[in-house]
Amino acid sequence: KNISYFIKKTLNKFKKIDILVNNIGGDEKSDIKLIKPGIYETFINSYNINFGTSLNFIVYALPHMKKNSWGRVINISSISSLNLNKRIWYSNAKMSSENLIKYLATLKEYTNKKITFNSISPGHLNTKKSYLHKLKNKNKQMFYKEVEKRNPIGKLCEPEYILNLIIYLCSVKAEFINGSNIIVDGGENLLKS
Repeated sequence: KNISYFIKKTLNKFKKIDILVNNIGGDEKSDIKLIKPGIYETFINSYNINFGTSLNFIVYALPHMKKNSWGRVINISSISSLNLNKRIWYSNAKMSSENLIKYLATLKEYTNKKITFNSISPGHLNTKKSYLHKLKNKNKQMFYKEVEKRNPIGKLCEPEYILNLIIYLCSVKAEFINGSNIIVDGGENLLKS
């Protein structure tokens, strides 16, 4: 209901929709260590946040992109989907989001209308809500040690790196990039394998 309202407001203001970036994510219970009664709720909640919301935005936006004969759909995923992760409910939801993008990228009814579908999988982002950002405020020495251990480049992924890629993928220059999951993590995922 809220998504259809948001789409209507967007159309009222801009008259068309040709770019959709689904930057939705997170989970409520990242501290669960065991598979136990009640874990199903965690999986469902994470799936609804990380997959369901993106799916619904896509469902409402695609008809307008088709009408315009042009569009870009980008889902922000996570490197958590690439390797075994203790937050399996989150990893599974992000994998579903990536698989949806790959599936849509094969459908001629959209690709013939110059609509492309891609995912971006960032590493640990340097945002105020991140664990590492909080650690930096508490203990800078421990923070730098942790970042050095986690990333071959020795720093966190800045939000601007993701933004720059989004801008490129939304341009006409990226018309042949379709169905890709682009990893932006400085090689962080390679250390987790």
